[in-house]
Amino acid sequence: MRIVEPALWVDRFSISLRWLTLLALSILLVNQGIPSLPLQISFLAFALWNFALTAATFLNRRLSSLKIIIVVIDLVAANLLFYFSGGLDGSLWWAGLLPLFSAALFFDWRGVVGITLINEASLGVQALLLDSSSGALVFILASAALYLVVGFLTSYLNERICAAVEEKQQAVRLARQQSVRIEEERRFLLKSPPRGLLPSAAFIRIIDRYIPQTRLRLRRMESPQGDTLAMKFGQKYSTANIEKHQTIMTNIYLDEAEYQVLSELGGEQISKRRYPYQFEQQQYSIDVFDGLLAGLVLAEIEGRPGIELSNLPAPGFAHQEVTGDTTFSGFHLAGLEEFDL
Repeated sequence: MRIVEPALWVDRFSISLRWLTLLALSILLVNQGIPSLPLQISFLAFALWNFALTAATFLNRRLSSLKIIIVVIDLVAANLLFYFSGGLDGSLWWAGLLPLFSAALFFDWRGVVGITLINEASLGVQALLLDSSSGALVFILASAALYLVVGFLTSYLNERICAAVEEKQQAVRLARQQSVRIEEERRFLLKSPPRGLLPSAAFIRIIDRYIPQTRLRLRRMESPQGDTLAMKFGQKYSTANIEKHQTIMTNIYLDEAEYQVLSELGGEQISKRRYPYQFEQQQYSIDVFDGLLAGLVLAEIEGRPGIELSNLPAPGFAHQEVTGDTTFSGFHLAGLEEFDL
């Protein structure tokens, strides 16, 4: 299961509420006929703002880093929609809920109280200017109660969702903290990358550091853009009672701080690009090494349910099988001072 941080869930919750608000606005505007031009422009601007925030969420840009800007723009949009829809006589008298949702999600109960006060100051003044009757005073009092109730409920629901997400993610982390398994794989030496594998193809950069005088490996996996995908501290070894293509693998998943601490243990480092490669309905990983090991290309295939790995024929693009050959193990390769393929 992929770990999704609570902050991202807050962003998604925020976007969901925004689109529900936009849907409600659309229905009300359609029902009241053709709105005025200023109201159409205000609605269109709000819709475009929604699209921009949605795009930011899909690109994993944290909305919380823009929370003050979001709340301020939502507040301006709410005031424009309220004013151009006719104030208390219009159908968008509830527009003040928009910045309230954002404040409740990003600033909890303090945001609710703060936006309620600002809403009462801005929308309340508009209500008094547009309608000097007692209805404006009733609106100010009733809307204050509405904002507080809805805001506190939204904040509470957000807290509960984040707590549930964090609890589930913590269970996933604990399950992954120590993963011991027998890994099945066959490895092949290649003279060059197989046909059809382009240097520009998608890959994962793997940086391995082998701790001296141990069987321990510190691994960092990055995207082509340099974003960290995973950090692991592992132990990989063979024993006499398992097959040549089997190894015992233990992995502990790390955060950035833990990775940096373990990096202080030292050790030789190797770097490679791992490409996925399909060949004769089998999925291989092609490792193209960098640095001192430039020119070395290895292929791996891992065992999976329903496939007897030892019975698979060597792929046609392979030069030589090196399964179980410690000459091509990461520990041996990391310790080389020179390399001649």
